[in-house]
Amino acid sequence: MSFDLSDWHGDKLYLREGELERLIQNMTNLRLLYLDSVDLSSSPLPTQSMENLSFSTHLSLSKCYLYGEFPQNIFQLANIQSIDLSMNHDLTGSLPEFNSSSNLKSLVIFSTSFSGKLPDSIGNLKSLNVLRLIDSLFTGTVPSSLWNLSELAELDLSFNHFKGQFPSTPGNLPKLTSLDLSSNEFGGELPSSIKTLPQLQYLKLGMNKFGGQISTSFGNLTQLTYLDLSYNLFHGNFPNPKAFPYLIEEIHLGYNNLTSIPSYNLNLSFLVSLDLSNNLFTGVIPSSLFTIPSLEDLSLDDNQFTDLGISNSSKLDILSLSNNLFTGVIPSSLFAIPSLRYLYLDHNQITDLGISNSSKLDTLSLSNNLFTGVIPSSLFAIPALRYLSLDDNQFTDLGISNSSKLDILSLSNNLFTGVIPSSFFAMPSLVSLYLDDNQFTDLDISNSSQLESLSLNGNRLSRLIPRSISKLKKLRELSLGSNNLSGRVDFGIFSELTDLKSLNLSYNSHLSIAKTSMDSNLPQFHHLDLSLCNISEFPNFLRTQDELEYLDLSSNRIGGPIPKWFLSVSIETLQYLYLSYNFISGWEEIQSLILPWKVLEELDLRSNSLQGPLVVPPMSTLYFAISNNSLVGRIDPLFCKLRNLRILIASNNRLDGTIPLCFHNIGNSEEAPSVLRYLDLRSNMLQGPLVVPPMSITFIFISNNSFGGGIDPMFCKLRNLEILDASNNLLNGTIPQCLGSFNSSLKVLNLQGNNFHGNMPHTCGDGSQLLTLDLSHNYLQGKIPQSLIRCQELQVLNLGHNNMSDKFPFWLPNLPKLQVLILSSNRFYGPIWHPRNFTGFVNSRIIDLSFNDFTGSLPSNYFKNWTSMMESSKKNKSELKYIGGNYYRDSVTLMNKGQEMKLIKILTIFVAIDLSNNRLHGEIPTTIGDLQSLIVLNLSSNCFTGAIPSSLGNLRELESLDLSNNKLSGVIPQQLISLTFLGYLNLSVNHLTGPVPQGGQIWVFPSSSFERNWGLCGIPLSQKCGTTLTTSHFDKISSDSLLSGLTWKVVAMGYVCGLIIGLVAGAIPSSLGHLIELESLDLYDNKLSGTIPQQLVNLTFLAYLNFSQNQLTGLIPSSLGKLSDLELLDLFSYKLSGEIPQQLINLTFLEYLNFSKDQLMGPIPLGSQFGIFSNSYFEGNRGLSNFPLSKNCRTILPTPYYEEMSDSESSGFIWKFVVIGYGFGLIIGLMMGR
Repeated sequence: MSFDLSDWHGDKLYLREGELERLIQNMTNLRLLYLDSVDLSSSPLPTQSMENLSFSTHLSLSKCYLYGEFPQNIFQLANIQSIDLSMNHDLTGSLPEFNSSSNLKSLVIFSTSFSGKLPDSIGNLKSLNVLRLIDSLFTGTVPSSLWNLSELAELDLSFNHFKGQFPSTPGNLPKLTSLDLSSNEFGGELPSSIKTLPQLQYLKLGMNKFGGQISTSFGNLTQLTYLDLSYNLFHGNFPNPKAFPYLIEEIHLGYNNLTSIPSYNLNLSFLVSLDLSNNLFTGVIPSSLFTIPSLEDLSLDDNQFTDLGISNSSKLDILSLSNNLFTGVIPSSLFAIPSLRYLYLDHNQITDLGISNSSKLDTLSLSNNLFTGVIPSSLFAIPALRYLSLDDNQFTDLGISNSSKLDILSLSNNLFTGVIPSSFFAMPSLVSLYLDDNQFTDLDISNSSQLESLSLNGNRLSRLIPRSISKLKKLRELSLGSNNLSGRVDFGIFSELTDLKSLNLSYNSHLSIAKTSMDSNLPQFHHLDLSLCNISEFPNFLRTQDELEYLDLSSNRIGGPIPKWFLSVSIETLQYLYLSYNFISGWEEIQSLILPWKVLEELDLRSNSLQGPLVVPPMSTLYFAISNNSLVGRIDPLFCKLRNLRILIASNNRLDGTIPLCFHNIGNSEEAPSVLRYLDLRSNMLQGPLVVPPMSITFIFISNNSFGGGIDPMFCKLRNLEILDASNNLLNGTIPQCLGSFNSSLKVLNLQGNNFHGNMPHTCGDGSQLLTLDLSHNYLQGKIPQSLIRCQELQVLNLGHNNMSDKFPFWLPNLPKLQVLILSSNRFYGPIWHPRNFTGFVNSRIIDLSFNDFTGSLPSNYFKNWTSMMESSKKNKSELKYIGGNYYRDSVTLMNKGQEMKLIKILTIFVAIDLSNNRLHGEIPTTIGDLQSLIVLNLSSNCFTGAIPSSLGNLRELESLDLSNNKLSGVIPQQLISLTFLGYLNLSVNHLTGPVPQGGQIWVFPSSSFERNWGLCGIPLSQKCGTTLTTSHFDKISSDSLLSGLTWKVVAMGYVCGLIIGLVAGAIPSSLGHLIELESLDLYDNKLSGTIPQQLVNLTFLAYLNFSQNQLTGLIPSSLGKLSDLELLDLFSYKLSGEIPQQLINLTFLEYLNFSKDQLMGPIPLGSQFGIFSNSYFEGNRGLSNFPLSKNCRTILPTPYYEEMSDSESSGFIWKFVVIGYGFGLIIGLMMGR
């Protein structure tokens, strides 16, 4: 019993939901079921009924619009012999385990979404004759059990994701005649087992990663006639001819790395076609190629041949030598090949030709060479020549013969000038003439011509279109775009060209259209391009155009509403209508929300001034773009009936409301399922939940709206999805775990700027193609899942501005293509360097780890392997490229020149490192100077010490440098004046000394770039640099006399041995308590000992107190709690003991506190500012308890209230500040002021 509904009387058949099940549920004896081209999209397959077809032998379901998962049990029906599931793009599934009792003879799964690996048990299909698993998503390695299929005659695994080596185990495939493994990821050497296939006739292994030399002998394959090894990695010599079977007819070895061809006779008697294009062959083309007796088609394109060795006995019909290194004159012997009809020599360096008049050439292409001067008249004398292309040369004049029989002549992009000579129009057979992109200024048409197509785009034709054009009575196509035509165009000049169907006047911005009368006898155009023609209203002559198929009025000045009459223009024929980039405000009158053109396929209304509701394009529309207008209101449910719609672009309007629920089935009908591929609703005011689009969707752009709720897990079933951009909405909940790993086609996942929480989902399965993952600006927690290491194609990873907490993921640099990494503003912690686990970011261009709690130091060679940042980008600036190319516009926000900067599209030449606002310490690695392409460097608000590396002077492309709020010391390197592109510099709040370098860009920066470095002097600072004092000058000054009678604002001492000996090496003098106006006291990193004086309680204006890194002992005075203005208190001194006084909770302005690595004990006070400090501020005190919860250390050291000393104040010894240490030059004025 059979049941056949395929090709139902030539009509397409559609079965509604449940109909198929009702038809077959009682056909238990059914043997043959043929449903090819029957639309079964209304519901999934009736699994239960089909599993009951135990007597069925043949099941054919090709092109049935099946979707969902195909039941595995059907493969195991007891009597099934043939299954065909081809052309069901949304059908998913995998192959089951097969048992040895299977009778399956033919299995065809072509152009589906089947995936997974081939089971080893496939070798149990002993009766299998045909196995075609083509253009699907199969992965993994091919099991060696395939070699057990002794009845197999055809094996086709092309266009999948198989990888590894093809099994080389000798097996038993005596009947295999066709083997196709092309377009996979197989690698290694050719499997030697292939030569054991005695009946093989067709072998196609192209577009894989096979490599090595082609040493496998195909000579044993005596029946082989077709061999394709193109697009692989083979190298070495062209195989010995004995490696090929005697009967071979076609050999394709193009796109490999072969280097030489034998000069002896190849003895390939039946070879008809040989492709050796795109290899590494050099020198003379051996004559042995031209002596192959049956060779008709020889392709040697894209090599480095320089000369020819031609035999006139060759029977070549087609010879392609484009993209080589031929120079000078091509010998006449090339044109003497008796049978040669098609010759291609494009993209060489040929300057002249030796042409034999006996040539039988039909087609000659010589574009992109170095021809100059006059075109040789001998070219036009070739008797059989019909097609001649001389594009992209430097010809300046013509040598045309009126006896030429050319049909097509292309001379575009040369140096022709002046008037187009009339001799062109005297060529009796010429039908098509292409003279684009020259410098012609006029044309001379003195007689009629057979010409049907004339293209003069991109010349310098000026003034009006000459009326002599009307002499070309047979003209069908006329292109005059991109010239300097001007004046008012009267379309009446075309009235005599009754055959004219295509007219292009685009990009002539000085034209205007005359108002042609309604009864003008104009030709009925099919193709009319009037874009950028300075048109201000819809041309009146369009009223009589009834046969238009293509109309382009874009980029003009058309304003006001679209007139009512325009809706009737070519209503039966118009397929393409482009009205974008005008000032159209709406519709004068519209009878229905649905536009009336019956066969319209593309409608472009972008970038106008359209107001009102969103119109619905005709039901036939494939492409509809109406972005960048002022449309309001909701999306009409009528859109769901657009069964052909593939692309919908309505971004940048003011549409509101929710997306109609029917969008899930947009276009589904009785005739076909949805074909929607591209949906762009960005930057509107849409809200409500996300509607899951149809299974066909590939690109979703819905950013910058107000969508709310969670992401439906059904999104994970969109097997074709490549881009999902739902950034900057109000989405919430957790991100479904399946999102990001559900298919191998997803390339971009952007959920930036929402309200997601919970853990980051695991991403990337086998074969992942993910390029961009942006989950920034959410509330994600937890760690970065290590499954991310499977995202081997990942280029952009942005997890900034979340609540994630984890150690630095040292495995991230192992992502080979990662270019952008942003982890800023999270709670990551710990070191960012490990001697064994960190190799550096080899390919990265942007690294942002700012605003975390990273700690530790960086070795001097930390940046040694950051090779992508080392090469100067000057070489690449002439050709701007973007990360993601034209595929997707990545955007990131970075600190640049002291301000947040949003990069809407990331140039590959933009290179930035931001490690700011962490707790990194130690010296800045000197290897940072090797990163020559660096543009932005921000290391601010850390604890870096030591000198600024002079190697920073090597960063000649640096535009922004921020090293502020660290503990850097020493002088500013003079090498920084060589940074000629530097537009922002901030070295403030460090311990730098000496003069500010003079010269270069340093001159332009304000004093704020250097402020609060007590030892700096010179322009632009007001503090002048003076003469250095010797230590002996200070030996005579006792500390008490120095302190007595003075009113100091700031005291800072350190790094100068012997300077005020009593302070540097002894106890802190109690007389400091007399400095009642002191605001900042910094004595860090000296050799002070003893206890902290109680007299400091008198310093009621003190805001900054730093005694760190000394040898102080004893208790912390409770009186410090009375210093109510204190903002910074640093007592990191190794030997302080006792409890932390409870009175310190009174310091309500305290922003920074450091009691680490002392010998304190007891509970940490609770309340007030103590609640904001994390464990790290108390670490190293084993006796402390009541530790606070760990928090991010994001507090920047408070800035002391430094004021510059005026002359009036210095004369009266009421000093604003004294800096003792870090160099003597600054003290001279203080010591000698009176």
